[in-house]
Amino acid sequence: MPTALRTDLALEAISAKKHILVEKPLANMTDTQRMIDACKAQGVQFMDNTMFVHNTRQLAMRRVLDDVEHFGRVKHVQSTFSIDLGNNESWAKDNIRMKKSLEPLGCLGDLGWYNIYFTLWAFDYELPNSVSCVFVECTDEGVPTNVLAQMRFDVGRTASFMCSFKTAFRDNAEILGDKTSISLEDFVVPSALESARFKVTKTSFGSKAETFPVEGKEEEIQSSVQHSAVVETFSRIVLSGDVESTWPRQTLATQIVLDAMMLSAGKDGSWVAVTPIG
Repeated sequence: MPTALRTDLALEAISAKKHILVEKPLANMTDTQRMIDACKAQGVQFMDNTMFVHNTRQLAMRRVLDDVEHFGRVKHVQSTFSIDLGNNESWAKDNIRMKKSLEPLGCLGDLGWYNIYFTLWAFDYELPNSVSCVFVECTDEGVPTNVLAQMRFDVGRTASFMCSFKTAFRDNAEILGDKTSISLEDFVVPSALESARFKVTKTSFGSKAETFPVEGKEEEIQSSVQHSAVVETFSRIVLSGDVESTWPRQTLATQIVLDAMMLSAGKDGSWVAVTPIG
């Protein structure tokens, strides 16, 4: 279901007291809040279909981040999510992702959603104070196809990402702490179905700074297929009869940042304050 048509269908389903597992992104933060409020009123679960947060690799990385003595505090997150299908003339002409009437957020909504979500996850879902976003390339209709973005958090903490329909496929990310870093080559979708990897790295100065020795440890996590894991998590909540508020809060936070970036892009990348609803 295209983003432009998703809100009305979701609200109709919620009014029939259906639990909602909705594709991302949402149209805007106002519509997102409407869906969340409607689900709360009906006593049904709201969850978006961001799959990587259901991979057990996230729990393993969280344990590393929470070990402040060894990792330090998260200072910067950087990521890239790009596919090259926009260079295919047929795909660019016919795919809904390139149509303003259906997917007006373009690559920022389709791909950048994951960059934003991963960044917020690393910062334990703290919202940035401000964001800057530039549409480097757009379609003739103004749909973004190549995007650069930055975020500023409190106390000198930052984030940056690139997402694109026009660049070779990449979905890598790095979290930099005061002392150590975490990196992964496939933060959105792992390169293997039932396992996922990440690397913890510490770099130091060699003699006379002629070398920068690197100490690294790669972790491989056995996991269920994350496409299935999101459905299993959603089903568990539904069958339990209890509604969890964590998932809608994470969706709303991501959408709030996405909306601020759209506003910044309309101002040629000017820094825009991020203000949560309510």
